Amino acid sequence: MRDLVVFLAVSFGLAALLDFWFLSVRGSVADLYALALYGSVWGLLRMYAPTAGALLAIKASRRSVVEELKAYLGLGRRALVYFLLAPLVVYLAVGIYLAVGLAVGVVD
Repeated sequence: MRDLVVFLAVSFGLAALLDFWFLSVRGSVADLYALALYGSVWGLLRMYAPTAGALLAIKASRRSVVEELKAYLGLGRRALVYFLLAPLVVYLAVGIYLAVGLAVGVVD
């Protein structure tokens, strides 16, 4: 039960802090490109809030984070790298979409 409470507190707390940060920055930024950059940073960090909550819950229960990740992923360090990089595929797809859209002239 303690692990669940730590996970929920860290995940939701970190997400709320990130949301508050982005909302406070959003009101003071006039440049749309800077706002898009802040939004991308916010989205990237927001995706990893549950991961941070899970890792801190494991650490709070006095278990080895490395051993738990190995047991969960079933592989080694390579699988962990892929797990952490997987959300970046979305940003790659959006980047390709924007590059093609700008080249064709459908995105301004």
